[in-house]
Amino acid sequence: MWARALWSFLVAAGCAVSALPAEAGPRPLWRVCVPDLVAPPYLYNDPARPGIAERLVVDAGRQAGLDVELLRLPPRRCRTAIEGHETHAVLLSPAAEVQARYLFPSKDGAPDPAQRVATLNFVWIKRKDAPYAWDGTQLSGGGDPASLTVGTRVNVRLAAEQLRQLGVAVDDSALTTRQLLLKIAARRVDLGVAFQAEADHLMADPVAAPLVMLARPLSQVDLYLAVPRHTDDARRQQAEAWWAAIGRLRGRPAYRKP
Repeated sequence: MWARALWSFLVAAGCAVSALPAEAGPRPLWRVCVPDLVAPPYLYNDPARPGIAERLVVDAGRQAGLDVELLRLPPRRCRTAIEGHETHAVLLSPAAEVQARYLFPSKDGAPDPAQRVATLNFVWIKRKDAPYAWDGTQLSGGGDPASLTVGTRVNVRLAAEQLRQLGVAVDDSALTTRQLLLKIAARRVDLGVAFQAEADHLMADPVAAPLVMLARPLSQVDLYLAVPRHTDDARRQQAEAWWAAIGRLRGRPAYRKP
């Protein structure tokens, strides 16, 4: 009788152990390249003070079951890092050239704004004594647009695409937006185009004293978490879950501009 009772206890204990959930494996690690912009409140280029866009990417990744590591690098370095498989994803605007090489969250064949990370404005910057004006569709005050050169920060492709459509020459050699402001002030370019959030931050800098921002922005641009087209199927599924989590979280108060 004692042996039978012991056997029953062992069988019950074994069943209880087998019913326990298996220990979860490690979360997939994703390294994300973030451009080293200072564009408050979205990006601060400071690991100790993550901006709205950085927090959204990390928190949505965790909700999708991923570990997320941010690397803050110049845009050109981000490109080489992801092409060299040092990183897995990058924050990008969906210029036509970029869409040929990267996957974005999409709907009806186009990037899905419901799953964007942030929306930023491209703004015009000119010298205070310059005659240029922008009515939302046309640039005036400088004669033939083909005679104008407009500066941008390096690798801001969507801005460069829009400027070329206006018929102006584009100088995208500035490595930083501060360097771009110096070029405008020194008359090395006629005007410049930059992200408004970063330009707002820099307009208090002494280098911006002779400059002014035009009232109307050139355009709005959405930033997305993008992955290379060579991403394997398993990671594509993880990216899709991540994009969906970004869409769910982005409208919450913690991820809105104050």
